[in-house]
Amino acid sequence: SVSIPDLQHFNGNQTFYNINYLNSFQLAPYYRYSNSEKFYAFGHAEHHFNGLLTNKIPLLNKLKWYLVGGANTFYVNSDNYYVEVFAGLENIFKLFRVDFVNAIQPGIGNKFGVRVGLGGLIGGKVSFK
Repeated sequence: SVSIPDLQHFNGNQTFYNINYLNSFQLAPYYRYSNSEKFYAFGHAEHHFNGLLTNKIPLLNKLKWYLVGGANTFYVNSDNYYVEVFAGLENIFKLFRVDFVNAIQPGIGNKFGVRVGLGGLIGGKVSFK
């Protein structure tokens, strides 16, 4: 048996609110994927389209809302992995961001959720740790 401090924990989120987009998993339960394996891999990727697609839609162009998309994943072994992909709009009222997230979890299936966070003028500069 391994004690809790010796486990590798992945930053999960079971709340409706999210801020740490590139350091957490938006739909993962808090300790479900904690493990003691020596080798594992994880990654977080996000792309801000900055109007590339939303400038073509008159209402979104006028509001200056921008599309953002990305994925978060980790892999320990074929029985212990997690993948989530997300797409959302940022710069809502120059402050908020809304993401629509789909998670793929082994043995559980797909899970869909919506997350709200900061993602406008100060979205990348605010950190609550």
